[in-house]
Amino acid sequence: VIPAIDIRAGRCVRLLQGDYSQETVFADDPFEMAIKWAQQGAEYLHVVDLDGAREGSAVNMGVISKICSESEVRIQVGGGIRDYETAARYMDIGVSRVIMGTSAVDRAGELERILNALGDESLIVSVDSRDGLVALDGWTRDSPVTVKEVIEDMESIGVKRCMYTDILKDGTLSEPNY
Repeated sequence: VIPAIDIRAGRCVRLLQGDYSQETVFADDPFEMAIKWAQQGAEYLHVVDLDGAREGSAVNMGVISKICSESEVRIQVGGGIRDYETAARYMDIGVSRVIMGTSAVDRAGELERILNALGDESLIVSVDSRDGLVALDGWTRDSPVTVKEVIEDMESIGVKRCMYTDILKDGTLSEPNY
């Protein structure tokens, strides 16, 4: 189990089904939350820059950098990583794995560039689905692409790690759909 910290407007939050208007704030300081998880034995943290996911850029890199430099826990980070330069900047600050979702559908060539440059151990493809179709741009835009199509495409280019989110269950604290 990898604990998650979702960051929006500099705070730790949970969105209900990806809806930015239905937000629960858990803590004001993501760094302090990361330290708490590390003290409880977490070896990895899953960090999502929700602002970055919507805007397509690394909005919360400062606090993520602080987590990397001032804690022993390894970080996998997603949200707003749409190009090699952003992925490389995250790796340079000490992130262990970058997570890409939108680029798997919209910018497969850029995703391949990252895979080739950083290696398959440093990349996770996030496949976020609403009713079987992949959602993009921080879950604000639905694509016509199915989960199966994305997974098959990623496997064919050598991606070793994919993660799946059922958006309709995300943030509901309920059982999965299977």
